Amino acid sequence: MNPTFKVSAVICPILLLSMGHFLKFGSQIRPDMIALALFLLTLVLLLNQSSHSRLPASLAAIALMAAVLVSAKAAVYGASLGLVFIYEILTRKKENDMLFKHPRCFFLTSLGGVFILVFFLSMAGQLDAFWQGKVQTTLDHQKHYPKIDPASFIKIFLEQDFLVVRLSILGIFLYVYQNIKEFMASRKMPSGISLVLVFGYIGTWLSFFLQKAPYPYSLLPAIVFSAIFATYGLCFVIQVLPPNFSRHPRVVAPAVIIFSAIAVLDIYRKSDIDRYNDRQLEILSSIGQLTDVDDTVY
Repeated sequence: MNPTFKVSAVICPILLLSMGHFLKFGSQIRPDMIALALFLLTLVLLLNQSSHSRLPASLAAIALMAAVLVSAKAAVYGASLGLVFIYEILTRKKENDMLFKHPRCFFLTSLGGVFILVFFLSMAGQLDAFWQGKVQTTLDHQKHYPKIDPASFIKIFLEQDFLVVRLSILGIFLYVYQNIKEFMASRKMPSGISLVLVFGYIGTWLSFFLQKAPYPYSLLPAIVFSAIFATYGLCFVIQVLPPNFSRHPRVVAPAVIIFSAIAVLDIYRKSDIDRYNDRQLEILSSIGQLTDVDDTVY
């Protein structure tokens, strides 16, 4: 791997933390961030599979199922994994870049997880309550929301995080272009992780626009994927710098890290993260006053 890419991989979370929207909405008590974290954990487990152990594939299936249970939005951008799963099953080859090295194990664990969940809810007499509380409520929830124009939130996002957004646009363009170029040259299909990143990024925006009331916290998945592709765009920017500069990542890394740290501290200084959870804490306090510790709350 090019050392510049190693440096940029370290900088990726710093770029993410430099985004004001991520600091604001990523710190709120909402299921969106937990679902996204579980989805990213799924990718990490799949990328760290070995030919000997099937445990990461099983854990990845459990993490993905948990992500969908936490937030239905994860089913939209998480569908990229389903597309890649089908693609790799249909075009199965012995290649190191296969994302699903143990597809049977992943599929059986997913199926078993669904069966265990349904069995447990049935035995506890909670299957109808789960359907009403989780599925039906999710379908009916937004009917009571006013119609919201998503363009207003996206405009704020583009203006406040303009640097990372522009890097991410450059990154996604170069990423897709590079994969198409490799395919045209060698007829080799893109790797599984490449397809997941591209389709997943598209899915994050779909999950936002498909909502009747796309509040800005629903942009969290798109923000995280934007930081990933912004890192790729940053790689390109570093590569086109003068050779004496770009060939020495030890010079580039401290400069970018210091710049990002200053940006993060500035955003943190201007923001009041505690007040972002006022409404959530008020609701949790009301639930605590109205219920007993043994009560089940849907």
